[in-house]
Amino acid sequence: MPQLNQAKAAQVDSVENRGGVLEPGVYELKLKEVEARPGKTAPLWTWVFEIPQGLPGAGRTFFHNTSLSDAADWKLQEAFNAFGVPSSTDTDVPIGRRVKALVTKNIAEQGKRQGQFVNSIQELLPAATKATAPSPGAVQVGPMGGAGQKADDEPPF
Repeated sequence: MPQLNQAKAAQVDSVENRGGVLEPGVYELKLKEVEARPGKTAPLWTWVFEIPQGLPGAGRTFFHNTSLSDAADWKLQEAFNAFGVPSSTDTDVPIGRRVKALVTKNIAEQGKRQGQFVNSIQELLPAATKATAPSPGAVQVGPMGGAGQKADDEPPF
């Protein structure tokens, strides 16, 4: 039966696990590139993000599609707002900049990973974002549906 030598075994033991699906939550991401490609109803931009070095999950890549259809203008606005730039900004400008992303865990409905758990970016937020105080009359919900979440807490994902 095969067995790793001591040096290779030590190397394997020390490597960070980049496989699998991350738990849902808010992650800091760095923009690597934005690619334009055709979509079903309108062209798409695929925003390619990576978890920066030094953070848990470093090197993991995420793809976030935004349609150029009129119905999806709000999603494009969300992306530009996360970088703090106007929507007229060339997408090369924010490359290398960081944002926060609300990452979800769901089951792929199509493609080569259909039926498997995958991560998706649900929302992009400015890197310096903290939860804000609720508006008057709003109910604060804690991690298990109870009250008591503080205004500066991250979402309970």
